[in-house]
Amino acid sequence: MANAHEERDSAPENSVEDAAVSDDSAAVQAASDETTAADGTDGSVANVAPDESAAASAPVYAWAPASDEPKKRKRRWPWIAIPAAGVVAGLVIASMTLIAPGVSAAGVPVGGLTQSAAANAITARVADAAVTLNTPSGAVTLTGADLGASVDAEAAAAEAFSAAPAWKFGSWGSAAAHAPIVIDETKALAALRDALPDLYVDPIDATVTLDKATGNYSVTPATDGEGVSLDTVHAALEKAVASEKGEAAVDVTSVAIPALLTTEEAQAAADEVNALTADMGFYVGDERTVPVDPALASTWITPTIADDGTVTITADKAEIEKFTATLAAKVDRQPVDGVKLVDREGSQLPDSIYTKEGVEGRTIGDVSNIATEFAAQLESGKGGHYPLTVTTVAPKETTLERWIEVDVSEQTVYVWENGETVRVMLTSSGLPPHESTRGTFRINSHVVMQDMGCVPGYDYCTKDVKWVMYYHGDEAFHGTWWHDNFGNKMSHGCMNLSEANAKWLWDWTPIGTEVWVHD
Repeated sequence: MANAHEERDSAPENSVEDAAVSDDSAAVQAASDETTAADGTDGSVANVAPDESAAASAPVYAWAPASDEPKKRKRRWPWIAIPAAGVVAGLVIASMTLIAPGVSAAGVPVGGLTQSAAANAITARVADAAVTLNTPSGAVTLTGADLGASVDAEAAAAEAFSAAPAWKFGSWGSAAAHAPIVIDETKALAALRDALPDLYVDPIDATVTLDKATGNYSVTPATDGEGVSLDTVHAALEKAVASEKGEAAVDVTSVAIPALLTTEEAQAAADEVNALTADMGFYVGDERTVPVDPALASTWITPTIADDGTVTITADKAEIEKFTATLAAKVDRQPVDGVKLVDREGSQLPDSIYTKEGVEGRTIGDVSNIATEFAAQLESGKGGHYPLTVTTVAPKETTLERWIEVDVSEQTVYVWENGETVRVMLTSSGLPPHESTRGTFRINSHVVMQDMGCVPGYDYCTKDVKWVMYYHGDEAFHGTWWHDNFGNKMSHGCMNLSEANAKWLWDWTPIGTEVWVHD
């Protein structure tokens, strides 16, 4: 029996439970049951003595001790739990990639979809959405695809997932993600015009026309057309996309449709171009040194006006170059010296005809690249003022101190400039009782010729007196044709001079020049 126990110990734990029992072992089991019943034991047999005839042919079994506890079956639950855990993990992973249930984007339900699937669903819904347009003459149906409708489906899907991922239970059934639906106006108008020709009258755009003689652009006003409002159709399409069946209907009638280029837009464009040519030119500093006439400027540019009124300039470099080749002759100049007249106190005399402002000289140099640069400037919208680069030479400035002295005792006029007498001339001052007034005065007027006296209150009348310069009341320097007795008192208070001397002094003396009359 020791061998039998060794067999039992070496056999697998479940050999009795799982093996198919032979007919012989069944018989032995029945005999064992009978033995147990006969001797009143619990069936646990340590040693069994079979009869000799059976011993030779029947196998010998060693039975395990009986137990009141039921046998424990092998636990198989881990093999069931593993697939269940896989399902749960799959659900967790899915919740990380899916949009929450009950969420829509651009009016399209996208709950339970991945972002990619949601984007495809949105795109398909927008293209397939049907809008029925009810008109007085019947109804027509157009799809989103017919109207050139589009939507940023990927952005809408991404927004929906970002706001409401499936794992975020609080976002289930939350507000929809907004995504604007855009209509291609050109395609939509073409589709509507084909479907509803009776409702359409084409608008006429405003036009801008050049008057070549003046270089001025003028506008012919636009004329509005008629057709279906795109805003109405767009609203109906959005409603269709958001509806359960992807359909919507709307009543439409003919409304005014403005021209693409309105009168106001065209006028603004014309004003812009006219302003460009009005003060076009080549500038040295703030000076418009070489102006360009608008009629000529209009041959240098070709304006193109977009439907929204935006102006684009194309410049003709070859035409500009014809003009810029002549710039040196128009710009280059020699310096002009300035002259400033002052009195004995150094105050500048106000008479501008005797004062010369100095003018600097300048040279423009190389002009070969100006046409190219100016064309680029015009096309870039930087205006029609081209800044020239010049080399300058400063002018000289001369100051002249001028005044007139009359020595009555000598009957002589001394003309002073910068401390030197530049001319000395005899005069005839006032004869008593019309003595010339002594003192310091200023030249206040120039008269080429006039009659003196010849009015009530005067006891004389002298006609055609030339080169008159008044300095005190009715006392003046003037030419004298009626005598040549200069150096002696002869006048009614004026300073008589020969006509030649009077003309010279008239030309030399600016308004404000000091006159000193003394004995």
